[in-house]
Amino acid sequence: MGLTPYAEKVSMKDDPVLEINLSFPSAIARTDDRIDELQKQISELTASRNEMLDKAIELGIFEDDNYRLECSQRKTRSVNVDGFKLSFPEEYKQIELIQVNQAIGKAKSAIPIVMAERFVSKSALESVLDVNLGKEKWEVIKKD
Repeated sequence: MGLTPYAEKVSMKDDPVLEINLSFPSAIARTDDRIDELQKQISELTASRNEMLDKAIELGIFEDDNYRLECSQRKTRSVNVDGFKLSFPEEYKQIELIQVNQAIGKAKSAIPIVMAERFVSKSALESVLDVNLGKEKWEVIKKD
């Protein structure tokens, strides 16, 4: 099996970056050290980026001449079982029977939205849904 181009370069005796006759273990150790240095730099740059982003959000600065900041956030919905049971008791009993039959004697503690929609309209179901927002994700978008 041949070496990758980078591994061949590292193993070459005349590589000026590495000492002459550098062995593979030494080359690997130096590469590991360089990776550690770069990971530290990445951590520092990430912290700096996060500080700038926090300040931009705090000050309400979301664009300049070249870039704009856009935020996206994942939204998940789940049926609030207690709310569903209170609002739609008959439908809840039907779903509970289906779940008991599917689980062979054991009712589930959650109601899948798809199953609830079989018994209740989407608009009526909205009143008993819990909505959870995920972590905000900010992107820097280059303007055209």
